[in-house]
Amino acid sequence: MSESIRILHVDDESSFVELSAEFLAQEDDRFEILTETSPEDGLAVLAAQSVDCVVSDYQMPETNGIEFLKVVRQTHSELPFILFTGEGSETVASKAISAGATDYLQKQTGTEQYQLLANRVVNAVESFQTQRELKQYQRLVETVGDPMYILDDTGNITLANDALAEMLGCERSQVTGMNVREFIDADSYETGMKLLEEIRADPDTHWSTYEMTVTTVDDSTVPVEVNIAPVTTADGEFDGSVGVVRDISDRRKREQRLEALQATTRQLIDTGSFAEAVEVAIQAAEEILSMKLAAFYVPETDAADRLVAAYATEKVADVLGQSPTITRGEGLVWEVYESEEAIFADDIREYAGVYNDETPIRSELLIPAGNHGVFVAAATTVDGFDTTDKKLAHVLVTTLTRALDSSRRQPVDTDTG
Repeated sequence: MSESIRILHVDDESSFVELSAEFLAQEDDRFEILTETSPEDGLAVLAAQSVDCVVSDYQMPETNGIEFLKVVRQTHSELPFILFTGEGSETVASKAISAGATDYLQKQTGTEQYQLLANRVVNAVESFQTQRELKQYQRLVETVGDPMYILDDTGNITLANDALAEMLGCERSQVTGMNVREFIDADSYETGMKLLEEIRADPDTHWSTYEMTVTTVDDSTVPVEVNIAPVTTADGEFDGSVGVVRDISDRRKREQRLEALQATTRQLIDTGSFAEAVEVAIQAAEEILSMKLAAFYVPETDAADRLVAAYATEKVADVLGQSPTITRGEGLVWEVYESEEAIFADDIREYAGVYNDETPIRSELLIPAGNHGVFVAAATTVDGFDTTDKKLAHVLVTTLTRALDSSRRQPVDTDTG
C-alpha cells in the first residue's frame, strides 16, 4: 500500500469537515485530508490532483451525495467513495450502493465514528489497490508474449494466456481451472511457495526466480525459468500468485554443449599427434556443436601454397563430393589462412572471391588455427549459425590451436589424409 492516503472529504458543514480532518489525521499518520464544502469544489479537486478516496455527506444543498457520486463515477469509475451521512435510512444506503458507492457509513456522536471511518477508508483503499494490481496482472497475462498465469491460494489457475496453453499442448479453456501441480512436481511447487513467503516477508523484494520442469499433456518435459510474485488481499493475506514462464531449453542445450566442449578440451590436451587432435576437434564440431559440414584445411605436405582438407565430416562428401584443394589466393579459406582473421559469413554470396560461385553452401564459419590451418563449418542455408555457434566454434578452434602448438605434434600426412 502507498505510504500516504489522500482523502477528499466533501460536506457542506465547514466546521464538521474541519473537525473530521483533525480526528482522521490522529487515527492514521498516512492520511492527508483535503476538505471542500460543495460537490462542485470537490469535482475541481478531483480534476486537478490525485485522490485515493472520497468521503461525502448525503444531504447537501443543490447536489446530494448520490448525485455527486454519479458525476464522480463518470471519470473515476473505481475510485473508493464512502457516503458518510446523517441520513440513516435503508433507502439511502441502497441507492448509494446501487450508484457505485464503495461503502456507506452513518454519522454518530462521539469520536468513535472517526475511528470507524478511518478503518473503512483504509479497507476501501487497500481493496482498490489490490484489485488494480490484479487487473494490471490480468492485462499483462493477456498481452505478454511469454507464458503467464495467475493462481489462487490453492494453486488453481484463474487466468492464463495462449502462450502457456501452447507450452502445455492444450486449449486455453482447458488450462483455466487446472491446478499447477498437474504439470509441475511437488518439490517445485513447495519451492515456489517458500519463495513467495520470502517475498512477502521482505518489503524490498517483489519478484523471485527459480528453475523447474514443466510436463506437457503428452508427457514431454520442458525446462523453464519462472518469475513469481505473490498476490495479497486488502488485509495483506496471501491470495495467490502470478508467474511468468520462460522456456530455457535452448539455454540448457547451450550449457550442455559447453560442458561437453570442456571435456573435449581435456581430450585435446591429451592427444598424441597432430592428426588425432584434428580428428577430435572435427568430431566435436559434428557431435557437440551439431556442425554436420565441417573440415580442417592444412598446408599440403609438399606444397605450402596449397591447402587441403586433412579431415572432414562424412556429410561433406555427400554435399560437395571431394573437398577442393585451395591454391594460394583462392577463396575465403586462403584469405583466412593468410590473414589469420576469422570470417563469419551469414551468406557467402555477399563476399567477393568465393571459391565456387555455384556451391550449395550458403553460410560458413572460417576460423584460423594459427599457421596450422583453417577450421571450416558450413551450412546450405543463409544464417546457418547463430551467435552461440560462433562463440563455441571459436572456443573449440582456440583449444585445437593450443594443442597443435605443442612441439611434440607433427603435421598430418596430407598425401594419405
